[in-house]
Amino acid sequence: MELASLRRSAKEPPPCGISARGIAPHLAAGIDPGRICVRQTLESTNKTAREMLLSGAPAGTVVLAEEQSAGRGRFGRAFFSPRGGVYASFILKAPADAGAAQLVTVFAAVAACQAIEAHTGGDCSIKWVNDVLAGGRKVCGILAEAVAGAGGSAGGGRDGHVILGIGVNINIDADSFPEDIRGTAGSLSLPQERLCPFAAGLINRVAALCGEGGGEGFGGREGLGGGEAGRAAALDEYRRRSCVTGRDVYVLGRGGEKKEAAALGIDGGGGLVVRYADGTLETLSSGEISIRPVPVSPG
Repeated sequence: MELASLRRSAKEPPPCGISARGIAPHLAAGIDPGRICVRQTLESTNKTAREMLLSGAPAGTVVLAEEQSAGRGRFGRAFFSPRGGVYASFILKAPADAGAAQLVTVFAAVAACQAIEAHTGGDCSIKWVNDVLAGGRKVCGILAEAVAGAGGSAGGGRDGHVILGIGVNINIDADSFPEDIRGTAGSLSLPQERLCPFAAGLINRVAALCGEGGGEGFGGREGLGGGEAGRAAALDEYRRRSCVTGRDVYVLGRGGEKKEAAALGIDGGGGLVVRYADGTLETLSSGEISIRPVPVSPG
């Protein structure tokens, strides 16, 4: 799929919230506005970004939509994506170190927190590994998908890429959330005129923290995290924002089983270190957890 195929014709009405033209003035130096593609509605921004990558789109390309008709989350789940949000997918060069692949999601969560706080004034926290919370409710989800290069390497190496999807709930009525997530999902509130600056702010933060590959990625950034010092600082910020560390959690299995554990902290690769009831330690590099409710004392 060519970049031009996503660009809006002059005869089409502009988007009600976000547009490439509205985003461009707010982009950081070195980010090419010609690689920002906006649609009102897409089936999935990750799907479109993947198709574009396989058709030759370069790293640094960003696909945005105000609505997804078939948005996807982790483990193939549906991601509720009604009109009004900012749903973005980034084509990134995969980290050269395959062991750093997890950090793409970690740093994307930090980038989303920074963008949200800068444009709303609220505070954000992160539930390992990819949920951004505001007011205790999930307002942003992240999905990173590896795409193998010519050499067949998806997790790293010179040919691999990552499609990084970030979906932010904005101006969504609480009653419109599906019943199964109504108790945990939330939405930011932003006036229409602030949507383009917010979308640009999100792009700028992702470029700074997740850009890989120099000029072929986002304007000459110095790799994941902006170099070793930036990587350490971003990881420290992720740890500070964690709402999981020190809490009792359930480690959830794909078959629905739950294991009680205590979350001890985040390691240098973005993994969650947990201690099970029998004292066994494990570092989770993938998977899912839920925070165990605090027992209420009688009386």
